[in-house]
Amino acid sequence: MVDTSGVVKEEGVWFRIRDLVLGIPSIDDAWLWDSDRVRKKLRLDGIDPSLLVPPGNYSTHYEGCVFNMIENDWFFSEVNVSQRPLCFFHNTTDLWISQNENFSNASGAPAGGLIEDPYGGIWKVESLNKEEVVLRGMNVLASTGAWLNTSLSKSGIIKLGRMEERFLGGWDPATGEPRGMDLNGDGDINDSAYIAIADSQKAGVYDTLFFSFDTNFSTYASVRDPPAKRTFAGGNFTLLSIDPRANKVKIYTRAKGDWAELGDVRVGDVVNIPVMVTTPAGKPVVANISVSHVRKESLTGAPEFITLSPPATATINGRGEVAVNLSLYNLSSGIYAFEITAEVNGTVETLDEWMWPRVTVRAFLVDSSTGSAVSAGEFSCPCNSLTGETTPGCPSCLRSRAESTSPWLWMCWIPAAYSSATAQSRWTLGQGRTTPCRACYSPTTLAATSST
Repeated sequence: MVDTSGVVKEEGVWFRIRDLVLGIPSIDDAWLWDSDRVRKKLRLDGIDPSLLVPPGNYSTHYEGCVFNMIENDWFFSEVNVSQRPLCFFHNTTDLWISQNENFSNASGAPAGGLIEDPYGGIWKVESLNKEEVVLRGMNVLASTGAWLNTSLSKSGIIKLGRMEERFLGGWDPATGEPRGMDLNGDGDINDSAYIAIADSQKAGVYDTLFFSFDTNFSTYASVRDPPAKRTFAGGNFTLLSIDPRANKVKIYTRAKGDWAELGDVRVGDVVNIPVMVTTPAGKPVVANISVSHVRKESLTGAPEFITLSPPATATINGRGEVAVNLSLYNLSSGIYAFEITAEVNGTVETLDEWMWPRVTVRAFLVDSSTGSAVSAGEFSCPCNSLTGETTPGCPSCLRSRAESTSPWLWMCWIPAAYSSATAQSRWTLGQGRTTPCRACYSPTTLAATSST
């Protein structure tokens, strides 16, 4: 290799001529950090009799008003969501809904039936009593007021998230920043879109993604749908998977990525791997894709290479997916990387090993977040059962770190009746005990230790 002056700069340069360009699309995470429910409970606090106009003459009735059915008015911060005040009236068997205290023109529905509010929300009347009304939204969520087909939720809990255009599109190595993605086609990457997920088949197993630029989630698809149906925002991105913890979704874009992290899946799941194949000039081509080998990572030794027989295969046109059924190959928990091969008219190209897409297969789910500590009170030592003592006032045990070379030690609070040195209650570790409480400490190491 020489420069423009003919001076040799490098010798023995290695290069590769490719007939095909095989790669993985850019994969992004879209996080879900809020939730909503389909069921709504409404307290009936009464209505001023001078304002109330009932739907009929009923001797027994209960009523109340809600200033705004939308309790969570900050999630859709970029969308102008109007308030939805409503009033409710029921006679223990039927319910009426109105925008104000006048129910003369309101239509009613019996318990168990469907009723529509003045804003277009359809609700199932689940129960009526003198204190509250319980409704289940059929096309609307209880807290945010978002419009969504709730029949696709088995648990009644919808997870919500926001996608910001500027953080999508993969990583740009030239700038060290995300490339950004214009989801709504307005020419910039300064906007947001919204996503929601639901568990359409089994409660707690989230499999359906909803997408919207406002509060109307009319566009949705399941992870089991073909890729064309899982593609949103005018083809800008495709749903790849929903994390088993239901805290994020994986999407891939039209842009070429580098290495691909496919996230976590359960043992026995189907792993969809997105693939791109073009000519060196960037023209999409029809290619036969196969996955014949996987590499199982090891934290302690060399990785294990596993042959898939028969291989997982697919035919794509420029961009598509190949599905690997983990149960078919008995792949247990662990981290796996997939070898991807493309064949076009006898020309074969294999993805560089450092770019093999990886997935973490889990037999059970883990979460690194910690909980909040609470005090559960004291726990009593079972001294009587261990030592045969019958004296009342068995000591309570608390665990403490000893200021010595000893390991964790159990400290017993022993009433005065147990202490021979003084009539005063004290903290002690065995002082004055003729029969040690074995549940609290080891008498061989702590018999002479005491503390007031």
